[in-house]
Amino acid sequence: MPVSFLTNRGRERLDHLGFRRGTEEELLGLTTRLLERALEHDRPTFLFQLASERLHRDKIVRPGVTRLEKIVPLRALRPVRPPTVVCNHS
Repeated sequence: MPVSFLTNRGRERLDHLGFRRGTEEELLGLTTRLLERALEHDRPTFLFQLASERLHRDKIVRPGVTRLEKIVPLRALRPVRPPTVVCNHS
């Protein structure tokens, strides 16, 4: 069983505020939405902000930064090189 990251008092505060841990399905859905947005925006910090806002709106405790970094689709932001065209003029 994983060690809980919250003390009893911390859990009570989250319960009082209506926050909860996100499920794997919810985090996967967040990844999908961010991937769609990554095609429109080229700033990873913007996607990180979108993820944080979405989690806050849905009252889901934000995962640790390293986990959230894995969710934000940085690979989608790398520029795609156009294919190289080779012309042989003889």
